[in-house]
Amino acid sequence: MIRRLRPLLVVVWALALTTSLSAQRHVVVFAPDSALPKKWLRTIELASPALVKAAVGEQVAFLHGKGFLEATVDTCVTIGDTTTCPIAVGKPYRWARLSSTGIAAEVASEARFRENLYLGMPID
Repeated sequence: MIRRLRPLLVVVWALALTTSLSAQRHVVVFAPDSALPKKWLRTIELASPALVKAAVGEQVAFLHGKGFLEATVDTCVTIGDTTTCPIAVGKPYRWARLSSTGIAAEVASEARFRENLYLGMPID
């Protein structure tokens, strides 16, 4: 009985392997309008083009967290299995000086506020 099923199992295994290898991947490429560290903008592989909007939103949110508060993506162009999204990055924003003036000392202490922790840090 097992010997009769063995060829069938081999065929099923081969079909499963072929199907998984031929699965389409969709690639999203970001093209910034100004220089950014390469590690910030990588090509992203997605399972389908339907996931592009969420991936673009994550990338823009990441740039906002690094101080690029003007970063936006207006349109993306899809050709085949690749989507290219130009990013308008804008300038980076940083804290110049953040003061605790007017805040009660106990409130600032409870919030663990320290002026020097914000000096020159990106605004997010």
